[in-house]
Amino acid sequence: MLSQVVMSLREGDAFLRRTRRRGHWGNRFGPYNGAGFHVVLEGTCWFSLAPGHNIRLDAGDVVFLPRGTVHAMGGNQPLPIAMLPHEYTDGPDLGDGTPDAPEAVLLCGAYELRRRSGQALLDAMPDYVHFPDAGRAMTRTTSLIAWDHPGGRIGDQAVRSAVLDLLLVDILRRWIDRQSPGLSSATAADPSIVTVLQHIHEAPSRQWTVDQMAALANLSRSTFARRFATTVGMPPLRYLGWWRLHIAARRLRQTDVSLAVIAGEVGYGSEFALAHAFKREFGMATGTFRRTPSLADREHYQT
Repeated sequence: MLSQVVMSLREGDAFLRRTRRRGHWGNRFGPYNGAGFHVVLEGTCWFSLAPGHNIRLDAGDVVFLPRGTVHAMGGNQPLPIAMLPHEYTDGPDLGDGTPDAPEAVLLCGAYELRRRSGQALLDAMPDYVHFPDAGRAMTRTTSLIAWDHPGGRIGDQAVRSAVLDLLLVDILRRWIDRQSPGLSSATAADPSIVTVLQHIHEAPSRQWTVDQMAALANLSRSTFARRFATTVGMPPLRYLGWWRLHIAARRLRQTDVSLAVIAGEVGYGSEFALAHAFKREFGMATGTFRRTPSLADREHYQT
């Protein structure tokens, strides 16, 4: 269930960067249309969300920001957020290099979230969540990436994308485990609904009806529709349409497959029907979307 939620949340590519901060340093992040995190791999640093709101982070600590809220990271406190440069204005090794000053190695990631539909799990979270010592387990996952290989290695982008998904699953799982039994029902796994979601995800081109979904869940039509909307955050057919468009968006960004072929893959009768639905959902034509750089490709996120 949680891995499927992650797939539905992410749009396009994701940004992932590891940097070593030497000496005195401080950088501003956000705002951005998505979720982001910082993992302290080595050393110590400070996280700040607002003046006077500073948190010391040690090696292994993770900070997750579900809404891309403006924040700062730095080697010293207090951090004057408005005065700090954006992270992407410096080179890969940030800081002034002051001898004997503390060092920190950070892993920073961001996920592009174009639509907030169905994001009940993230909406239920505060502006940031601090997970002490959670990053030590994540380090094994991030070791799959060839950080020090000049120019990267073949397939590195695919590895980064998979690692980002794994990290997000781990963060969300830790958040759910931390909550009390009163956690919103939108985040609770309903086995009947999970079964339907699995079938929808495996066969998005099928001409689904609510009655067919309800039969899979072994529920009456009305009970199924109510439980689905409560768990997922939207009615069944609306989710089906949203999921199809999400798949289409990924195919447009990641392949050169024609719109007609994509339309057939996701259950639209023609490329024109898909193009109309896509523009209504994303606010731009499919061709424009395909040509628009994703979060990972934009110039200010390059290392």
